Amino acid sequence: MDPALYELLEAGAEQDEVAAIVRLDSPEQIPKGVRRVSQFGNIATVRLTRQAIPDVWGAETVASLKAPRSGLLPELDWPELNWPELSETSELASESLAVRESDLRRPLGLEETGKGVVLGVIDWGFDFAHPDFVDPDGTTRILSIWDQRSRRNKPAPSPYGYGVVYSAKDINRALQTERPYQTLGYRPAPASHGTHVASIAGGNGRAGGPLGIAPEVTFVFVHLSNLSNVKSNKLGDSAALLEAVDFIAKVAGDRPCVINTSLGRHGEQHDGSTLVEQGLDAFVSERPGRAVVQSCGNYYNQRIH
Repeated sequence: MDPALYELLEAGAEQDEVAAIVRLDSPEQIPKGVRRVSQFGNIATVRLTRQAIPDVWGAETVASLKAPRSGLLPELDWPELNWPELSETSELASESLAVRESDLRRPLGLEETGKGVVLGVIDWGFDFAHPDFVDPDGTTRILSIWDQRSRRNKPAPSPYGYGVVYSAKDINRALQTERPYQTLGYRPAPASHGTHVASIAGGNGRAGGPLGIAPEVTFVFVHLSNLSNVKSNKLGDSAALLEAVDFIAKVAGDRPCVINTSLGRHGEQHDGSTLVEQGLDAFVSERPGRAVVQSCGNYYNQRIH
């Protein structure tokens, strides 16, 4: 058994429900006592009790069972629902912008604009009120935001069981108010890395900066966290990452879908054989018009190559 599974087994009460990732011999063969949350071919994220881990690990239909791998990237501390000096406009839109030639993102002569394509961004900190993500009529370009961090007095989305989902209707309602972040219950600061990434990929230039590479995409954003460590400062874990992909796929439906994951972590094989990598491969292969863009990590100065 994977040592991380032993740690998960011993980390709390026997009846605690925990997350795991499983590779099945057949997609339909879910072991007894396991609740499937998301599935990509033979790879599934599941919930099970701690006491069930040994039996599930040894089940004939289970080829591999792994505990979620955490620590993708540290997230800055964010006091729960603390809203100091909220502005009626985007926190980032007021910055002085001087567009240089090196800032230009769209290659000259590129005709495709991303219209009709859903861009999923799995990251942290997304300024939904930023003009780059608002159409000229004042409505949002965002189909949905799933903030995976737990929120008191907010219903958790099914089947995931953690975090809170904001619809385009919720976002548009917030955009019509003087305090959109407080109205929605989601504020990007102090960590707005997702804003930066999404603007480069699909910003419409209304903030005064350059156009994104695909300025007519529609967005789905997942602020990554996790089920097992919702009170920690970790950015998320491998199960939450796959469930973010599942959420984006469900929102996108039959539309072409590209998912960007500007996340980094070192560990394991680096050869495409981890369950997460197999899950991403299955997502892309499931139907045409899908892609996953994965960063290589900001490790230039880390002397780990």
